[in-house]
Amino acid sequence: MVVAWDEGRTTLKGEKAFKKVIDFAFERIAMHLAKNEKLGVIVADRPGGGHKEDDQFLAEFLDRVNEGTEYVVPEHVPINILTTPSHLQRHLQVADLVTAITCAMVAGQTTYAKPYFPIIKGMLISNHHGYIGGTGLKVFPDELINLYHWVLE
Repeated sequence: MVVAWDEGRTTLKGEKAFKKVIDFAFERIAMHLAKNEKLGVIVADRPGGGHKEDDQFLAEFLDRVNEGTEYVVPEHVPINILTTPSHLQRHLQVADLVTAITCAMVAGQTTYAKPYFPIIKGMLISNHHGYIGGTGLKVFPDELINLYHWVLE
């Protein structure tokens, strides 16, 4: 699941945009787990900075796990997010590749991404209608929804 955020088309920038991206990602993960009646553990790259930034990120994410978001009650994410440096975890390195390839496709920079995107597309989660757009790939702001057609075909 990838969230692509265009800061040039919205007033939410920086930390506020990052928090909204985290909400979008969390909502889609929680809904996917609920749809499949599974529990999940979320593992993420350690935030930049130091222990203070890591502790702040974990504390804020715990609120999502305990209370959910405006649209999702987090019944299928039983513990707080786990963070680790991505260079120590191959799964996070793969997640970086998935994100880079998908964002390159969204940005129209397809020279190197296009040959690999069919593999990525097959891994992206879908909603109950089988659509990846808005679920496995979320673009924001919503005025960019035509990208679902062009990127996901």
